[in-house]
Amino acid sequence: MAPLAFLQRPARWLKEISHWRATMSGGPAFAFELALKAADDALLETLDLTAWRRAFCGAEPVPEALLKRFRERLAPAGLFDESVFACYGLAEVTLFIAGHPSVAPCPLPAGSRDLIRIVDAETRRPVCEDGQSGEIWISSPSVASGYFGNA
Repeated sequence: MAPLAFLQRPARWLKEISHWRATMSGGPAFAFELALKAADDALLETLDLTAWRRAFCGAEPVPEALLKRFRERLAPAGLFDESVFACYGLAEVTLFIAGHPSVAPCPLPAGSRDLIRIVDAETRRPVCEDGQSGEIWISSPSVASGYFGNA
């Protein structure tokens, strides 16, 4: 869906997911907020979101309260709680570095230099509790060493 089409009528996103039985679709937090505002009772009666298994929200800070409201509001249309999750993407690692916790990580080969850490931005200590904010630090031979024209 073109971004302008979504911005003109955020309900289109939900209607298209329902119509095409999409299993994966996501966007930034502001898109989830706009879709929530568009999800009135009349719209919810027309939607079937039971096929939507990966409703990922990323590309900016993602408030947990937003995802909770999204889950609760769209549940009557068949959206499953576990389908809605925050993720984090980086162009440097082909967009998707962290996401849904039910997806088991691939085992790393012995001697691998791959690393992912979530740390407190001020103390640099690991963040371990659900719901805590932190910076995602990654290291891997597959991470780009710079951008085009900017090492």
